Amino acid sequence: MNLIPAYVYLLLIIFINHAYSARPLTPYQRSFTPARNISCAQCEMKLEVDKSKTFVETDMYRRRCLDEPELFFKPCIVNDKNTPRGCAKLTTYLKEPVGKGRIKEVTLMKRFCATEGAEPEEIKCVDHPSEGGNSELCICGTDNCNSAPQLLKLSLSSPIFSLTISTIYMIFMKIN
Repeated sequence: MNLIPAYVYLLLIIFINHAYSARPLTPYQRSFTPARNISCAQCEMKLEVDKSKTFVETDMYRRRCLDEPELFFKPCIVNDKNTPRGCAKLTTYLKEPVGKGRIKEVTLMKRFCATEGAEPEEIKCVDHPSEGGNSELCICGTDNCNSAPQLLKLSLSSPIFSLTISTIYMIFMKIN
């Protein structure tokens, strides 16, 4: 029976935990990482009403940004001021009073090219609570990844951790 020593698996676990617990890049470090030729959904649900369009046209545009982001896929612009490295989605949930004791929940969405997202530790979702509701900013690093209704909040470490634990369990079951 050819078994790999247990210490090799222990080293593997330590390496995986170290690799996925790296610190985020500083803006200075990020400045050395080149921009990527990436494509993202790019749209915004604005509260302001465009006077040149009817309310229905404006509302339809807003709904499309929320429900049909694939209509807004386009390459990110790369220039001296803009160096995209990923895609982002900002979702804002507001509670707007509309009458006596009545509150209307409003969802606003902005999908755009981001200066983060190329490194695994930059892929994340962050929640920002506020008085009138909350906002969630999700950053991802592949083409058109900001088009999902809910960006994946789990990192790659969860499947790798599960696989490692399963492998260790199977080895110990074979030994006993």
